[in-house]
Formats: sequence, C-alpha cells, structure tokens
Amino acid sequence: MPEARQNLSQSEIGFVKAGIGGFHTAVKQLAGKACNGVPIRQWGFPWEPLKEAYFGKEGGGIREQETGKEPVYVLFTCNQWKEYSSMRIVGVTTWPEVLYAMMASRIKEGQMLYRSENPGESWEQFRRDYAEGNVMPESLTYGYVEEYTDKYFSDPELTAEFPNILPLWESLEKERTFEALKPLRLQERCMVFSIAELRSEAGYQMVYLPGWGTEETLRQSAEYREYTAQDDVLDIHVDVGTYKIGRGDEVLADEQQTALIQRYFDRIPKLHEADLCASDCYTLYFDRFAEDETEVAEP
Repeated sequence: MPEARQNLSQSEIGFVKAGIGGFHTAVKQLAGKACNGVPIRQWGFPWEPLKEAYFGKEGGGIREQETGKEPVYVLFTCNQWKEYSSMRIVGVTTWPEVLYAMMASRIKEGQMLYRSENPGESWEQFRRDYAEGNVMPESLTYGYVEEYTDKYFSDPELTAEFPNILPLWESLEKERTFEALKPLRLQERCMVFSIAELRSEAGYQMVYLPGWGTEETLRQSAEYREYTAQDDVLDIHVDVGTYKIGRGDEVLADEQQTALIQRYFDRIPKLHEADLCASDCYTLYFDRFAEDETEVAEP
C-alpha cells in the first residue's frame, strides 16, 4: 500500500520561556511581565512529538518503535491475495493491544484466517502466538495490517508532498480562531479577565476568572473548591494577573466569555491586542475544619 499522507492531530504541552523571570504565558510575554511556570496547551498540529512513543511487543510483526513518532495501525479486510482494490478499513488504533483484539474478533468469527486455512485452527494459532507475545499480523488471510507514521510539519516528505502546507495551515487556523472569537467583539470593545495561579503542597493549578478576578470570585470557582478538597490544610500561594484584550471600552468578561478566552488563550495575541493591566499576589491559609478561612498577604 502507498505511504500514508495524513496528519493526525494531537496536542502537546509547551513552555514559553522569556528571560531570567522564568516561564511566561503568551500574553504575559507579549506584555513584558514576569510570572512563574505556566503550561500552555498547543492546539492543532504539533511541530514535533512531545516525547518518544514506545508501542508493541518483542517478537512478531509489531516491534518496539523508537522513531519518536506514534505509529497508527489500520486493519483492513481484503481478499486472499491482499489486492488493494479489495481492501476496506475495519479498525484504526495507535495501541497494538487494541489491534490484536480487533484481529482476534475477526478470527474468532471466522471472517479472517491466521496461519491456517481452517477457522478453528486459525483461532488456536492466534491464541498461542498471543500468549507467547509473538503475534504476526502479516500471517492474516482475508485481513491486512498497515502501519502508518504520524506526520509533523518538519517532515521533509510532508512538505515535499504538500508545498506551502505550514503557511496555509496557519492562515486557515487564524481564520477559524477569528471566527470562534467573534462573540467577544474584540474589535470594538476590550474584555477584562484574570488568571489566578495557585501553588501549594497539593500542586499547581491555573484558574481563569471573569473580570478582575477577586479573591471572592476565586473562592467561588469550581477549580478552587476542587483544589482545596485535596488536603486538610493548605498554605496556598496565589498569583493573579488581570488582562485586557481587544480595543474600545472596557467590559468585564462573564463566565461564558472567560471560558471562550481560555479555550483560545494561546492564539489570541496573534489576532487582537493584549496587555497585562494589573497583578497581585497573596497567601491563603485554608483549613476546612475551621469556620472561617483566613488570608495573610505577603509583604
């Protein structure tokens, strides 16, 4: 079969570094303000794999992959001569165990044969090979497995096959984001929202908040309640940044608008003006067994 010419979208976590101040979010970097480490989800096509993918078993037709790219396994039905014109896709997966299960289902039903012309013997052969970790997809009859490799923008064969793919995709993605953000009307008004970064022994949490992101708003958020439910006592350090995006009169973003901003946060600076207009930090001492929570501001 011909080499796959497809891109399977996946997301990866990236960090945008900006000087000694540490890692900066896209908007904070644009505004020239420092903050602590913030993970940014990069949507759409990845530039490179986040990490090397290891799939498969020792032995058999599918072996451990060390290419750094996630393999994609496609199971076809076909005639006994494996003619291309006879092939029909019946299953797609990135996990070999799922592939083996799909193969087993077809073999058990007698729709595919495996190392034998007899359906019953085919099933027994497959069971033995699976138990020994030696499944051989190439031994299928009336079935065929093709292994594809996911593509990335840096792949020479991808850019050779699809000239100008990167600028065209960036243009399409920009148009899609612009259309999605239309309800915010950022060309005629300036939306105000906040991001609170929580740090404690319970870990890190980033919470998007409507408007100026007051402490009261933070405490009322579902993310804060979930975060404080992790331990009996939490010494929480809070960094809050308030941002303005768009042009015109200021409007405090509501929860629905803030959720939309959060979804497209890393793409907004490419389309609309963005600025950090205020910041604050304080410490919350939270005790769920106490009647009242207390706050002690940092000096």
